[in-house]
Amino acid sequence: MKIKTIYLFRHGEIEPRYKEKYIGHFDAGLSFNGIQQNKKIDKFIKKLKDCVVVTSDLKRTYTGISKKLSKSRDLREISFGQWECRSWKEVIKKYRKESASYLKGPENFTF
Repeated sequence: MKIKTIYLFRHGEIEPRYKEKYIGHFDAGLSFNGIQQNKKIDKFIKKLKDCVVVTSDLKRTYTGISKKLSKSRDLREISFGQWECRSWKEVIKKYRKESASYLKGPENFTF
């Protein structure tokens, strides 16, 4: 039996304007540093033999990756719904009731 190895990578750093904001399904671009980080992942992947790369369909997950890959919407991060692209400060101001509910039990909260 041939042993298989699975590598998991997180995408590179996103653009600074999205720092400290809820970013899930929104397709935020990568910062310069994030592109360089993805290129390091690409360099590592190129060294692997018989490698299959599967990623979400968001550009931040495959920017800078030269290997052929399969994209799947099913691999996206969770959607933060109306909280997408908002900071926590903005969320508690605009969604007072929902943010209080989240703080009481995040494991039971639905975005």
